[in-house]
Amino acid sequence: MAGAEGEGHLFDHLLELRSRILRGIVGLGVALAALLFANKLYARLSQPLVDKLPEGAHLIAVEVASPFFAPLKLAFFAAVVLSMPWLLYQAWAFVAPGLYKREK
Repeated sequence: MAGAEGEGHLFDHLLELRSRILRGIVGLGVALAALLFANKLYARLSQPLVDKLPEGAHLIAVEVASPFFAPLKLAFFAAVVLSMPWLLYQAWAFVAPGLYKREK
């Protein structure tokens, strides 16, 4: 009987972990959706580099997918930075119930 009870607790923890991970992914998705202006963000952040280029020179992409993926990667990392407090809160909310009061 003790084993069955322990398995139920494990299953409850796994369900809680799944819900926390899904909440974190949704929060990250919301932040990424808010950054749909990735090309504007990329242009603004690359402007100091463009200003240092010789007159008439342009930034070029050396891979086929770079013009698409460079702004998308920038938007993703900006979304991770923006959603980091939410992600850390979700991790803490999962871990905190298992800690002793002095550990919190």
